[in-house]
Amino acid sequence: MLDNYIKKIKYSMKIFMKYYPWTESFFYVSELNIPRSK
Repeated sequence: MLDNYIKKIKYSMKIFMKYYPWTESFFYVSELNIPRSK
C-alpha cells in the first residue's frame, strides 16, 4: 500500500516537473534526504 502511495507521488512529481522545471532540483534534493530519515 505504501509502495502504491510512493508511486503516485513520483508520478505526480513528474507531471509537476513537466510544468515547473525549476522545481526539479528541489525534488532531487528532497529525494536524496528521504533515505536518511528512514
